[in-house]
Amino acid sequence: MFTLRIIFLGLLIALVAGKQLPRPIRPRVTIRTTDTLKIEWTKPPLVAYARYTVTISPNGVIHQPQSPMVTNRVITGLLPGVEYSVEVRGQSESGALSPPMRFNAWTAPLAPVQLKLRPITEIMIEIQLGEFEETYSVATVGIHVDWEQPDGFTDITGYDIQINPQEGVLVFPQSNIVGESGSTSAVYTGLTPGKQYTVIVRAKTGSEREEIFSELVTATAKIPPNRPFSAEAKDVEATDFSLHVMRPTGANETISIHTTPNHHTIGAPTPDPLLPKFDVYHISGLQPATTYRVDVNTISHGVSSIEPYIVTLTTKSLPPTELHVTTFDSSSVTLQWKKPRQQLTASQEIQYLIEYADHTDEYLSQTINAGHSSSFINARIQELESGMVYKFNVTTIVDGAESNPVQVVQATVPPTPVVASIAQIGEGISLTFIQPEDGQCPVVKVLYSPGLNDNNPKPVYVNISSTAYLEGVPRSSGYSIHTRCVAGTIEGPELTFPASTVVYEDTAEGLEGTARDAPPTPPPGEDANARDAHGGSTAVARLECLAIGLGTGGPRPAESIAPDACCGNRPYHTISHTCCGRFLLGIVDDRRMCCGQTPYVTGSQKCCSPDFVVRSDADCEPAS
Repeated sequence: MFTLRIIFLGLLIALVAGKQLPRPIRPRVTIRTTDTLKIEWTKPPLVAYARYTVTISPNGVIHQPQSPMVTNRVITGLLPGVEYSVEVRGQSESGALSPPMRFNAWTAPLAPVQLKLRPITEIMIEIQLGEFEETYSVATVGIHVDWEQPDGFTDITGYDIQINPQEGVLVFPQSNIVGESGSTSAVYTGLTPGKQYTVIVRAKTGSEREEIFSELVTATAKIPPNRPFSAEAKDVEATDFSLHVMRPTGANETISIHTTPNHHTIGAPTPDPLLPKFDVYHISGLQPATTYRVDVNTISHGVSSIEPYIVTLTTKSLPPTELHVTTFDSSSVTLQWKKPRQQLTASQEIQYLIEYADHTDEYLSQTINAGHSSSFINARIQELESGMVYKFNVTTIVDGAESNPVQVVQATVPPTPVVASIAQIGEGISLTFIQPEDGQCPVVKVLYSPGLNDNNPKPVYVNISSTAYLEGVPRSSGYSIHTRCVAGTIEGPELTFPASTVVYEDTAEGLEGTARDAPPTPPPGEDANARDAHGGSTAVARLECLAIGLGTGGPRPAESIAPDACCGNRPYHTISHTCCGRFLLGIVDDRRMCCGQTPYVTGSQKCCSPDFVVRSDADCEPAS
């Protein structure tokens, strides 16, 4: 031990004598701010320096300690985020200096500013593959993080970003260390709706071996839920409608509904009976003929969805009231109604749409304007067809918003019947009719007078294409046959002629089979409400063929025959019938055909030669 001590002291004396002092060791920064550094070091072993000298570049203010032998210095007046070069030398009592210990030290960069969190519901993804380039929108729940680079000189190489709780995916940038100082944004996706998140951002400088960070900047945001997936307005009326909204999927999510203008009452939701995933909200208390915007938001933990699902609708106008018919005739109907109790602004104009149609449901229409002061509105619909039952719909229109239509049904006065044939069938009289040239005669009312045995005769109602049969009518000029066309409950002018105006007795097969067709049910209200619009008889001009064979000589000139031809003593229309001997056959009837001058029934009979008719299963050649 003693020998070793002599050797060691000799080495130390040799080093001091040769002025090869060791440099300070283990430099480090113990305090770092944007303008201050505290550096520390360790003296080398077996050497006691009297003092230390410290220099820094670029310049700063080096604060000297009370004892020059202290192994640390505080340097102020520095710039943020700057790399400084520091030298430390030891000095002995004799003034000898050690070689310099050199190292670099960074000040802390300035912290980011204006940190903002913005919840997002979708992101845009751009895909490039060769010449193919397409952008897609993807729904998501996330946060878009934005901040700004601090003012002033600062050598920032990037930013560090963290989220707490640590959930979701950082889709931009792909690392939480933003590699470029110019990039000041980030995007997190896959977060939980209604949950609160804190984002931490700090600036970075330094080198790959030593990263220097600024102070932390934090911001907090609560993630809103996604907007409702679907909402639809149905059953829109003048003051209310039904809103069908798809039920939220989150356990703590509810629906918020707001209308603009904001005057409404929203009922409690009920399940949609047809679509179980939807709830139905009844919204009432609205104004007629008003356009509403309905904002439907999802609420989660008190936070509303960023964007609402928007539904736009216009309520209907109020319909007219007290619609009725005041007058009518064979070609026109006059309607009257009362204006609805609907408040109108000075710029609004009220109109009424009148649509009318017969049994074909092919509507015609016309529109009329009405002033603000008009309480009752009258409208005459002209150029209608006689004997037609019309449906009249009246709709209110305000600024394009229509009401539900109100309807009234009214028939025009039908024309006078046109008799096609009169025949004696057994103990009664059979009558057939054809449509008048002008107007429609859907149903014919037939009766005779006076009654027999003090019984009032009951009218018979038949369709225009059917046969009317009056049983037990005496063939006498003392009795009259009365016919009227009936449309709805409205009766037209009466055609009257003597019961003796029967031109032949007929028991031929085919005609007798149709003479007793069951009549239709009389029109509703015939006994109490039927209207006799016209009286009198106009039978003479229509029955000129009947005069043939009744003692008045030959046929009348063709121009006096009505409708337009005679078949024997029977008037008929050639457009609808054909004459076969003394029988009338319908042109469109493929059951009864004509064999020369003899009618026959197809299927059960056949025509062998003119006027030779046999059964369908018989031979045409008579047996020898």
